[in-house]
Amino acid sequence: MRTCNNIHKIPTINEEYLQDNTQKKTIQSKSEYKKKYLLEKILIVEDNLNFANTLYETLNEFASEIIIACDGQKALNIINNLKPYIILLDLHIPKINGLKLLTQIKKGNNIIILSGQTKYINKIHIENYEIIKSVLIKPIDMKEVYNKVEYLLEQREKEKITLNIKKILDNFEFNKTSNGYTYIVECLNEIVDEPLNLRNIENVLYKKVASRHFNNNSHNVKWNIDKSLASMCRYTEKNILQRYFGNINNITAKKFLREIYDVLQINGY
Repeated sequence: MRTCNNIHKIPTINEEYLQDNTQKKTIQSKSEYKKKYLLEKILIVEDNLNFANTLYETLNEFASEIIIACDGQKALNIINNLKPYIILLDLHIPKINGLKLLTQIKKGNNIIILSGQTKYINKIHIENYEIIKSVLIKPIDMKEVYNKVEYLLEQREKEKITLNIKKILDNFEFNKTSNGYTYIVECLNEIVDEPLNLRNIENVLYKKVASRHFNNNSHNVKWNIDKSLASMCRYTEKNILQRYFGNINNITAKKFLREIYDVLQINGY
């Protein structure tokens, strides 16, 4: 039975973060698909080291660093200094318990509560809804933990891609409050997720975008995108359009989306 005093026995540890009961593990991705997540850190706050090790083994393909802290004080130090993106938090931990720790965690963190008791869980979730993303009751299914963490990281990746898309679109004179601009951003997100969407933008891509919006259809998506592109071409400087598209006389939606997707690829999304 492992204790906080022999956490160094957890397999594959190769670097210490703090002495005694905190460790840092540097992880290598198990697949190309997971490499996009490797900039994020995950913190496991759990005083049962057998369970903490099981969580680590379940999640070790998702992050560059998975850090284990056995008490609330160490966890707080790590949160303030290393700023992990996801925190798996057991409520019953020594020094600073999970409930007190929650009051000291700032917005922007993503917390998955791990608890053996259901008492007060609903109240805790409501009071901390901005940072608590999920509550899992012990005994916990590791597949459910895996799926929750993967979902949060996928959402994080989508946020980054959307931000990069908008940075590129800032080169053009779009009306950012228009539906067409919104649909263009969504189309590019869909293309990044599945490049084959470019093959048939009207019957496949526009339908996917339309499905996200109540009482909408692919024809409406096409009309708004075409309108936004026409307006953009009218107000954007010609030298900028030429730099991206060459011939500026016929910048179709498909041509625009393809060229911007190519830029995203060059920039690594």
